Amino acid sequence: MSKSSQKKQNTAKQNQYAEIKARDAEKKAQEAARKKEAKKKKLRLAAMCGGAAAVLVLGFFGIRLLTLNSGSAMRKKVVAETEHFQVTAAMLACYFQQCSDSYLAYAAGDSEIAVFDKNISLRDQEYKEGTTWFDMFMNNTVKSMQNNLQLCEAAYQAGYSLDEAEKERCRTIAQQAEIENYPKGVTREDLEAATELNILADNYQQSVRNNILITDEQIQSYYDAHQEEYLNVSTLGFTFQWDQKGIVEGDLAEHDAAVAAANELAACKSQQEYSEFVFRYMTEKKDAERSDAEQIAGDLVISKLIREYPEELQEWICGGAKPGECTMLLHEDQCNAQVYMLREEPAPDDSKTVDIRVLYLSAADYDGSDKAAAFAEELRDQVAESENPSGTFAELAYEYSEDAATYPNGGLINGYSAQRTTYGDEISAWAFDRERQSGDMTIVQRTGAVLLAYFEGGNTESGWKNSVRNDLYNQELSAFKQKYQSNAVTLNEKNYKYIRV
Repeated sequence: MSKSSQKKQNTAKQNQYAEIKARDAEKKAQEAARKKEAKKKKLRLAAMCGGAAAVLVLGFFGIRLLTLNSGSAMRKKVVAETEHFQVTAAMLACYFQQCSDSYLAYAAGDSEIAVFDKNISLRDQEYKEGTTWFDMFMNNTVKSMQNNLQLCEAAYQAGYSLDEAEKERCRTIAQQAEIENYPKGVTREDLEAATELNILADNYQQSVRNNILITDEQIQSYYDAHQEEYLNVSTLGFTFQWDQKGIVEGDLAEHDAAVAAANELAACKSQQEYSEFVFRYMTEKKDAERSDAEQIAGDLVISKLIREYPEELQEWICGGAKPGECTMLLHEDQCNAQVYMLREEPAPDDSKTVDIRVLYLSAADYDGSDKAAAFAEELRDQVAESENPSGTFAELAYEYSEDAATYPNGGLINGYSAQRTTYGDEISAWAFDRERQSGDMTIVQRTGAVLLAYFEGGNTESGWKNSVRNDLYNQELSAFKQKYQSNAVTLNEKNYKYIRV
């Protein structure tokens, strides 16, 4: 992973933390509560602040919310409502603090994510582009609140409600919370009401997810109509980069050298010639260690669905490219030139699949791959000692993995194809070993990164069938989201003034 892509990933994490943190948060909260109960006989749980609905671990970071009026007045002021549900100013105060607290807890795991000064009013601290930290948190809180109300209204329409056991859990959460850390005037009853809305929204959404059924007939019908989208394409790929600073200063030497090398690579006629050129380039032009250059030159194969490639490359492939031919994609705005060689004709992915979890650690973040590998070993030991190894791995992947495509789902990859090379040949060889057993783990140390992988089990479906199933499932989720978000929410913005920081 390049520094630029890593920076983009970190920025995406920061801007979308609320939506991402919602996933699997209830499971994480329950596990955290269990561990803490065993140590201190004390739970610190609370409702979430996220893109959908979930429950997060409470934390107090010194943010004191001041209210204009008494708690009684706060409970009378409605800030948002649907036909059957309301959020009061007191509940909004809970949501706002939980939003800021969860952000700080999340940022604590990544030194590149910006944080605010807890001793200065959020209104007086710029977040970015002329907005304050208060603006950012209030916007996220309101979006989350609105989304939850829409889900609750959809649940009501579907006849879905919390049972007595779930209501009792909400009461327990409110009773065991450190209420003194909440704004003056907020009561446990307010927190219980806020928690009920969150859990109702979360549970209903999860029930919808669990009840989505995709049949084999649907899969086959959709595949027959969209076969070209599920062709697997195998290429060799290498990227030449240059520093933008030189361009700005008018020094084109690095740029010209990279483009010239890319043109030379694009002239290669065989896979062996291609790999040998990359090896020489890395050792002679980039002064890479021989072992690192060998790994890079041996790790050039890219196999994935044609739709996952850049559009310009898709056009080249579909335009009649033949195995052994190369093309160069010049991206001046991104300061790189990419060279691809088609290895074989595109074909349906009929390969075997497995279910695995991955945890990606960037060597740069751990002062080298050796230290990253040592940390991966610590994580592996935690998983091995756990009573629920799959769940523990999911939590650790969510916490530490830098793979943007998988960490929101605890590193899970359903239906990883034998033809895929996303995580390298070592992972594929390990995952498809006939002796592989559920719960097995491996650590692969690569140039610039370390991978910790966990084997969930075999998957009976082929690569293309899993891809179609996932697409149809996501289409159902998208339709559900569009439907519940049509529920009208009335926002009474004048009552937001009851939140002061």
